[in-house]
Amino acid sequence: MTKSEKELAVEILYEIAEAFEEGAAGGLDYWFTKLAERIRKRAINLHLST
Repeated sequence: MTKSEKELAVEILYEIAEAFEEGAAGGLDYWFTKLAERIRKRAINLHLST
């Protein structure tokens, strides 16, 4: 994976995390927020591996 591909993947992961946080509502709020946190952590790890 090239550096530009990794940067794009990180950007996409952050967008997905943001969408989960915006969509979190009701009883699933906790789980959507936790999922967003996990996605962000993976994006950070991917970014650091460049």
